[in-house]
Amino acid sequence: MSKSTRLLTATYILSYVAASAPEVVTTERISSQVDEHPTRVRQIVADLVKAGLLVASRGAAGGVSLKKPASEITLHDIQQAVQDGSLLNLNLFEPSSEWAGKSRVHLVFENLRDELEKRIRDYLGEHTLDQTYAPIIVPFSPGGTTDMLARTLGEHLGGGLGAPVLVEHVPPATRGRRTAPSPLLQAHATRAQVDGRTLTIMTNSGVLAAALAKGGEGQDPGLLPVTLLAESEMILAVSASSPWVSVQNLARSAKSTRNRRLRYASVGRGSVSHLCGALFARATGAVLEHHPYGGAQPAVKALIDGEVDLYFGTPPTFLPHVRAGSVRALATTALHRAEAFPDLPRMADIYPGFEVVGWHGVFAPAGTAADVVQRLCERVAEVMALPEVRRRLARQGFRVAVSSPAELAQRMEREVALWRERLEGSGLDLDGDCWLKTAGRK
Repeated sequence: MSKSTRLLTATYILSYVAASAPEVVTTERISSQVDEHPTRVRQIVADLVKAGLLVASRGAAGGVSLKKPASEITLHDIQQAVQDGSLLNLNLFEPSSEWAGKSRVHLVFENLRDELEKRIRDYLGEHTLDQTYAPIIVPFSPGGTTDMLARTLGEHLGGGLGAPVLVEHVPPATRGRRTAPSPLLQAHATRAQVDGRTLTIMTNSGVLAAALAKGGEGQDPGLLPVTLLAESEMILAVSASSPWVSVQNLARSAKSTRNRRLRYASVGRGSVSHLCGALFARATGAVLEHHPYGGAQPAVKALIDGEVDLYFGTPPTFLPHVRAGSVRALATTALHRAEAFPDLPRMADIYPGFEVVGWHGVFAPAGTAADVVQRLCERVAEVMALPEVRRRLARQGFRVAVSSPAELAQRMEREVALWRERLEGSGLDLDGDCWLKTAGRK
């Protein structure tokens, strides 16, 4: 692990431990949450224990918990613990993580916010960052599946771009339960930095949300396709405390007039998780309520807490929660068996035609020369072909899937056309109220 990542990883570790309090957390669970190898996590955890920020439990289960109150942790404490004074990796770090909210992890970030912002302003005043780093823009908060991919790609991509890679988070703006694309994303992604170093990672959720909205286009004119990056099926999941143990069991409850309408979560209007819920409503003839959230982690938390009844998400989102016994996976939307969940039935076997695949792609700013786009495509493909990258992403539930720029553009066009056809007569209004009040019946 490079020193430029130790400070941020240590902050993630403290954040997850704080969010899990008073429960003692094992290093294995931490590594699955912060997307680092267990050996690396153990090294940093040992440093945090030695510095008095964490305390190691004794006993068969092992694990760590906070030794200092979250409200007393400072940036200086963490820097001293991991011997990392680097600021570059934190210069655009978003304090309001998807782990924030009602949990105590929010206190950790609040303690650091003022100091970070001051140091960032001082740093930016002394450095021209466009000349010192290559950004990968992620239009979501840290901790989600896109962040996992960006960090994995960035670790190996810097040499090919001639500059160290920095992941910039530009999360969506959330107004109540409505989630809107951040106005900063367009400015970040389309700024006059077309030197072949600025990249954006987008999901098909972002592509579909923009294209299926009223007056939407199939492709953001400010972005050029570079290559497909990875695929992952969508998993239908419910809370482990719910009574549903199969898709058929869930569908019967959804259609029953004796029960209230079932509620399903998504990561935003027009996202793949939203569209999967609409497709499930149409396939079963049920009427469901749509509850959009600002990201995958808030949606999973809502599922576990009973705010919603079902959620279509990716394997990396669900894996740690299924292992912890708080979430029950019911089915996969892919035609093949999910590698991360090999025993799950396929939705297409229950409802013919129910096939959905999520994907992440790499994009460059509009105006980037075609030969530069091709060079970026080849360099990303080289990174994704590395055995260690493929193994790491497979553990997280991804399938590596690269393409040419033209192939990615064609896939986007086909997918937008497919969903427009699927949604005809479904009663789904992407620009209407937050709640899906009606759904088409078979």
